[in-house]
Amino acid sequence: MRKLVNAVLVSLLLALLILGLLELQKYVKDDAENIALRDQVVKVSKEDPGDPFDRFIDFDALKQMNPDIKGWVYVPGTSIDYPILVGRTDTEYLYKNYKGRYSSIGAIFSYAGVDVTYDSHVCLFGHNMISGKMFSELRKYKEEGYALDRLKAYVYTPDRTKELSLVSVFSCNKKDPIFEVVNKRADSSDVTLLNSVRDRSLVRTPEVTNYSGQIYSLATCDGYNGTSKRMTVHYAVTREKYNID
Repeated sequence: MRKLVNAVLVSLLLALLILGLLELQKYVKDDAENIALRDQVVKVSKEDPGDPFDRFIDFDALKQMNPDIKGWVYVPGTSIDYPILVGRTDTEYLYKNYKGRYSSIGAIFSYAGVDVTYDSHVCLFGHNMISGKMFSELRKYKEEGYALDRLKAYVYTPDRTKELSLVSVFSCNKKDPIFEVVNKRADSSDVTLLNSVRDRSLVRTPEVTNYSGQIYSLATCDGYNGTSKRMTVHYAVTREKYNID
């Protein structure tokens, strides 16, 4: 009887190991596709290749791949360097990659109908991956030193490049009002949202100058799978330029 039980346990362990390896293979494949995409469409400036503000994203090529690609987000010092997807529903790209195919790691996405370029508040969502990919590194922003070493982020859209400054870091519930959809144009005179997120921050960030009125909130699960807690990192647009072919 004991031998039978042991045989069953070994079989179960082997099955779990095989399933785990198959799942890991999917992660590796999806990550490799994201890296290949980056190599294909991201170009750096010849004059100053180290300046993210002078990066160029080939949105013509991206549009041919998937018209739902509306922008690109990049945070120097992290692995966050991905296209931004806006689908027909709020969660369409929760388990779809940038090609629109099923993917366990999903894509970086925003709500349906969001205008990534002009809306005053753009929420971006991504999975918290054990591998450290997608938005998993947002959890590290709880450490003040880590956050203050990553004060800048960049959002690229077909017609402009935006430089963002870190303004707030905090954890909240998935039903927090910060995730409410507000489709209105950015107004630099309206600092209501800016002050609100700053007041909640776990990290003391520098004062921002040249605030455009637009804030990007990056969010991911904060903890175990299925948790209702969210880790959020908020950046304000402080500089932008038009992209001229």
